Amino acid sequence: REHVNALCGSAASENAQRACLLQHQSNLGAACLNALKPAGARPAQNERSVHGFSRAQGGAPGPDGPAILPAAGSAAIPTVAPAQEAGGSYKRVVVLTDLHVEPRVPAAQSKVIKDISSWDDVALVAVTGDVCEKYGSAAELARAKQLLSKLGRSYCAVTGNHDYIYRDKPDKDGDKVKGSETERAAKLKAFQEALPPGRLYYIRQLGRYLLVFLSVDDLDSKHLTEISEAQLNWLTGTLQKNKAAPTIIFFHSPLKGTLTSGKNANTPGFVAQPEDKIRNILANNRQVVLWVSGHTHTSPTSPDFSSRANYYGGTAATNIHNSEVGGGHNWTNSLFLYKNKIVVKTYDHKAGDWLKAQRVFPVP
Repeated sequence: REHVNALCGSAASENAQRACLLQHQSNLGAACLNALKPAGARPAQNERSVHGFSRAQGGAPGPDGPAILPAAGSAAIPTVAPAQEAGGSYKRVVVLTDLHVEPRVPAAQSKVIKDISSWDDVALVAVTGDVCEKYGSAAELARAKQLLSKLGRSYCAVTGNHDYIYRDKPDKDGDKVKGSETERAAKLKAFQEALPPGRLYYIRQLGRYLLVFLSVDDLDSKHLTEISEAQLNWLTGTLQKNKAAPTIIFFHSPLKGTLTSGKNANTPGFVAQPEDKIRNILANNRQVVLWVSGHTHTSPTSPDFSSRANYYGGTAATNIHNSEVGGGHNWTNSLFLYKNKIVVKTYDHKAGDWLKAQRVFPVP
């Protein structure tokens, strides 16, 4: 309680202090969050490693957004009953991003896939773009599909810039060349045909949570990760229809201002675009709790991986950054969705254990 009063003001009401904590929780320990819990409530420090519980039946997928492919189907999320641990029942989403699958898959990357396939409590794997190595060619996409098929878990994929923006071959200097509108559209179509659920943007329902999946899909943008006007309109309508559902958005790139270091931090090509419209949408839909991204390859070794800067000012959203998977980078985030909170934990696949730090986001 002393820590809470020092940060948020001792004269503030309990509700005001809770609102304050929501903005600063990334740097607060479990003790601060527990201070505002009713007497007898289970403390946050009881939240431990929770992989390895059995999967059962229950639940159902939500409706999808518009498909670009005329006959595109939608892969349903398996019906999964909430897993159990000391802190109560939950549903678990594992985040995979920036695989950049090479012709010869690194052993470390294969281990990540194997680990995830062994976790029996995974309801869904969210694949947030750049599955292709460089250009989004047919060969690269086929390699990515083959690797993801080894997950043995239901997964939902969205595009990153390397999945569709570039032509199949570099220029004479070896630099990537952005494709025409026709070339980009063809690669978006191929991505939908290859990976589930066969759509670029769509929703899924896990318990009381709405999961929104957005793709990079603008056909002529100068930016690397821009959302089309049609998709923004769909997002606005979807959020307006689901005001009561705590919402998590999955997209390839982060929100502007949620990183403080790195040469490309907050530059136009490395944030979700159009930034002004996205900010306005989130400001008007405060049920959006988390924005989950890759693109910047932000690992736990970065001070920005979990910091106060991750809060997206003027909204209720916090950006969850994720490391690329492959080479020497062997971390994945898991989102544990409880009825009244989201716990974000990071698994070190090289060490075979969870990192000690975790983040807890209360959900009213």
